[in-house]
Amino acid sequence: MLNQHIVCFEHEQLYAAGSVVKPVNGLREIPKALFDELFNQTLEQPQVWLTRDWHGKHPVLKTRQYVGVVQGKCGYVLEILPKTGQAGHAPVEMRSMLLQMLQALPEMPFKILPQHALVQLAKMPLLELFVQQALTSILKVVQHGLKQHYQSVQDNLGVLRGRLCMQQHVRHNHSNQACFYSEHDEYHANCPENRILRLALNSLGRITYTASNQHLVQACLQRMAHIPASSQAAHDFTAIRLDRNSQYYASALQWASLVINGFSPSVAHGQQPAFSLLFDMNKLFENMVACQLQKQLPANWQLKKQQQTAALLQVNNQPQQKLQPDLLLLDEQQPIAVLDSKWKNKSGSTFSQLKPDEQELYQMFAYAAAYLPKGGNVCLIYPKTAQFSRAVEQAVFQHIRDAKVHLWLLPFCLQQFELVDAPFGLSEAANYKNYSH
Repeated sequence: MLNQHIVCFEHEQLYAAGSVVKPVNGLREIPKALFDELFNQTLEQPQVWLTRDWHGKHPVLKTRQYVGVVQGKCGYVLEILPKTGQAGHAPVEMRSMLLQMLQALPEMPFKILPQHALVQLAKMPLLELFVQQALTSILKVVQHGLKQHYQSVQDNLGVLRGRLCMQQHVRHNHSNQACFYSEHDEYHANCPENRILRLALNSLGRITYTASNQHLVQACLQRMAHIPASSQAAHDFTAIRLDRNSQYYASALQWASLVINGFSPSVAHGQQPAFSLLFDMNKLFENMVACQLQKQLPANWQLKKQQQTAALLQVNNQPQQKLQPDLLLLDEQQPIAVLDSKWKNKSGSTFSQLKPDEQELYQMFAYAAAYLPKGGNVCLIYPKTAQFSRAVEQAVFQHIRDAKVHLWLLPFCLQQFELVDAPFGLSEAANYKNYSH
C-alpha cells in the first residue's frame, strides 16, 4: 500500500474524515485511521507536538509549534508545515522556506543548495525529501569508500594465524592436534560508523515508498551487505571518532542520527508512530536568527547566545532564577542590546497597533534591568509579514532611570534571511550580507 500524505500547518485542528465537524479555516480533515491512531497516543501519554482539543462538542486534535513529518502505522503520513502558510502560501513555498531555514544551521546535515534546486526539492512530499537527502549522503560515503580497521580476533583454526594462545590451545586442543587456537588481526569494515549507517538504511527502506528512493536503498545495501546493522545504536554512536581521514562520514552520520533517534518528542512510551521527524519552530527560528545575524555583524561586535550571567533573585548570596535572553549583543565587550526571537505572526491594522504581549513586555523589562544598566536597546524579533514589514520603536522603559533603554519590534525576512529596517547601527550591519543561497 502506498503511503498517502496529508498536509497541515502548525496550530491547526485536525478532525477525522466522516465526522460531523464542518470544515472551516484552521480545521483540517485527516483519514479516520490516522486520527484514531494519533488520538490514542495522546490518551496513553501527553504529546509535546499534539494535544487534544474540542471544536464545539466534538473532539479534535491540535498541532503545536512543531513542523516535520509523522508516519503512522496505518501507512498515512502527516506533514506539518510552518504556520505562515496559513496566510495563503502554497505548501511548496512553505517546504522551500523550511529547507532554507534548516540548511542555514551549521549543525543540520542539509547541504547548501541553490534556489532553483530547493524549488524542485520542495515539490516532493517532506518525508520522501528527507529520505532522499539521507540516502544521498550515505551513498556518497559508500562511493568514497567504507572505513575499515584492524580488529583482534581469537579463534580455533585449522591453520596457525598470528600468535598462538597457548593456554586456550591446550584447553581446547589437547586431543585435537589438527587445530590451533590463535589470535590474529583482521581488516574489515565492521566498525561503529558502518553499523550505524546500515541500521539507518534498514529504517529508510521501511519508510520510503518511491521507486527512486528504493533504488538508492538497494544500491547502498548491496555495498554494505557484509556489515551487520547496529544492535546497540547508543553505544555505537558514543564509540564513533571521526578524524581527518573519515570526516566525509559526518553528514551521513548526522542523517543517521535523525533517522534512528529522530527529533521526535512523541517517541517516549506507549504506542509509537512508524517514523517521525519533527523540529520545534521556536528553537529553529531562534537558532536561525542567531546564525544569520552573526554573519552580518561588524568585526568588533559580538553576539552571545543564551547568556545566564544575570539572575532575578539572590538568596544567601546565591543567584536564583537566572535570566536567559536568546541573544546578547556587545560592542567591544559592552552590552548594547538584548534580542529575543519570537515565532509569532505580528499583525495590526496600523503600525501603531503593533505591540508586544504583556508577558513579553515584562520579560524584556527584566532583561533590560539586568543586562543594560548603562542603557541600550531590547528587541523582539518576529517573522516579517505583510502587516509587519518594518521596525517599530515601541517605547522607552520608564523605571530604568540611569539611562534610556528602547524597546523595538523587528521583522526578520524569511526569504532573504536578514533583519529588515534594523535600527541603532544594526541597519548598516544587516545590509551587509555574507550569505548566498
